[in-house]
Amino acid sequence: MTQLLEEQGKNQQLHARIEALEAKLAAKDSNLGSKVKEAAHEHEVRTQTLENEWADRVKALEEQLRQKDACIAQLERDKEQLKAALRKVKRTADDLEKDRRLNDKEMTLSKEVNQQKENPNAATTQQHPVSVDDEQSGALVFLKKRLRQREDELRQTHVKYVELKELCARQCVREADLQNFINEHRLRGNLIIRKKNDADSKNAEDNQAHVQDDHQGDLKSSK
Repeated sequence: MTQLLEEQGKNQQLHARIEALEAKLAAKDSNLGSKVKEAAHEHEVRTQTLENEWADRVKALEEQLRQKDACIAQLERDKEQLKAALRKVKRTADDLEKDRRLNDKEMTLSKEVNQQKENPNAATTQQHPVSVDDEQSGALVFLKKRLRQREDELRQTHVKYVELKELCARQCVREADLQNFINEHRLRGNLIIRKKNDADSKNAEDNQAHVQDDHQGDLKSSK
């Protein structure tokens, strides 16, 4: 009888102990579930924050690229305008060169007229002593004045041509620098996006491993 009572007491103690362990395990499971939910929520919030930050940075980079593309398009238009201006200047220079040759011929003609003036025909001198001198002097003054004007125009055109050529060269350099800048920003954007994806994957793996470790530790402590 005594042995039966002892067995019943042991069974009751064992049953009470089992109930206590089950209650403790249920509390652990509830606590673990709360931790998992909290970790998942924190991860979601952190991921959303990072995504928003990266989205803002990507938008900023895209806006910079859009502005640079617009600048490149404007530079292309400016370059075409410069090319047209250079072609016009070249045509003007060719026309001035033709005028210079014509002026050379006119100067040669005026020299011949002066030579004839210095050694005139006697009969011609007697018949037109005054009118020939006046006409030749007027023609010579006109030709000299026109030659000076053409030479000034040629010099100005050459200076303008050189300035336009230098401006075109500087714009070509600016275009090259701008293209290098755009390529560098595109590369940086790709690297940033890649790092962001790698970081998100690593955070997810770390959170999962941490939750599993906590769960295993709680199970061991309950035993």
